[in-house]
Amino acid sequence: MGIVKIDGLSVSFGKHEVLTDINIEIKKGEFVTILGPNGSGKTTLLKSISNMIETRKNTVWVDGQDVFLMKAKERARLMSVVPQNTDVVYEFTCQDVVMMGRYPHVSRFKGETEKDKDIVLKAMQTTNVEYLKDRFFTEISGGERQRVVLAQAIAQDPELILLDEPISNLDPQYQVEILDTVKKLSIEKGLTVIAILHDLNFASMYSDKVILMKEGKIFTSGMAQDVLTAENIKRVFDADVLVSKSPVINRPHIYSKSKGFFEKPKEKIHIVCGGGSGSDLIHELHHLGYRLSVCVLNKGDVDWQLAKDYGLDMVEESPFRPISEESYQKNLSNIKKADAVIICPVFFGYMNLENLEVLCENEVSDKDIYIIGDGDFKDRDFTDGRASEILCSLMGRKTCRKGFLDEDSRK
Repeated sequence: MGIVKIDGLSVSFGKHEVLTDINIEIKKGEFVTILGPNGSGKTTLLKSISNMIETRKNTVWVDGQDVFLMKAKERARLMSVVPQNTDVVYEFTCQDVVMMGRYPHVSRFKGETEKDKDIVLKAMQTTNVEYLKDRFFTEISGGERQRVVLAQAIAQDPELILLDEPISNLDPQYQVEILDTVKKLSIEKGLTVIAILHDLNFASMYSDKVILMKEGKIFTSGMAQDVLTAENIKRVFDADVLVSKSPVINRPHIYSKSKGFFEKPKEKIHIVCGGGSGSDLIHELHHLGYRLSVCVLNKGDVDWQLAKDYGLDMVEESPFRPISEESYQKNLSNIKKADAVIICPVFFGYMNLENLEVLCENEVSDKDIYIIGDGDFKDRDFTDGRASEILCSLMGRKTCRKGFLDEDSRK
């Protein structure tokens, strides 16, 4: 039996059934994300596991124990909860709030020990809120409260942590920091994590298992690559997306799909990329209304897949094959039709060097060129210096500049 087992769970509020016949088994140390549109029953499911919503006997077990029969202190030793709402009306210091997490472990007669204080301090350091320890919880920001409450949950030293949208009020750097922290605890200490997230890409990146819910039922569950498909997302969220592999990790990466709202097409831009170096830029420029073409790419490349999904002008070669004369000429033709060329921070070897050499042709010598990335080309040059030589030569042109416009110019 896994650390969490749910068998035939149904929950109703009056005549309205919120959850219908939920069956789940979650193993110790797994990071599980629950996804679904608003009203799909995600929070109700989490509250049922923690018994904040009372369930029937023999429907929810944690660590082999029926949560319906467990006493509150027993549940608190096994699991901690980070809720959506972190508002507290009482004036406690942040350190006091985190110390509350030690409640199930503190003896009524001995009170807090030095060990408890050390655990609280480490938990606050883990979530980067030690600097708030003497501040009143009511005086700090929503994002800071979220991190303090997570520190409280960690100080509780549970087997299972339940997170209801734990990053909803956080700035981007703290979103990643918190998820990294929880994932590390899952890997290193065997902490089981069940989290409700709205960001599909975060779910893809961190989850061992994804549960996709719709209208109070489990639509599907499994590994991210099996669950986060364009078809499933369309059926559950009614959203058109493109799904490709992340250029960073071998997980699905989801791009929202828009038809655009543009009075007239913008300029045509040719992008020199490969290996995922152009994926984000292709996505952004496509949705801003630019017409795009892409250099010669090998079939199966991350950028090749996205360009193919978007139906962009592109020349493709078989993997591990040099660029043929025919592909070279087709690529040159695409560059001639473009108003500008963007060179992404791609690694250059002899197989793709001609994507740079083609820019030295007289017919395209007047093209505006934008080079993205730092100027240390040598780190990305595996052509005995030829790629760096071409890039430096292009940088010497009056029509070449670093970066690609600013955000306002793009729009």
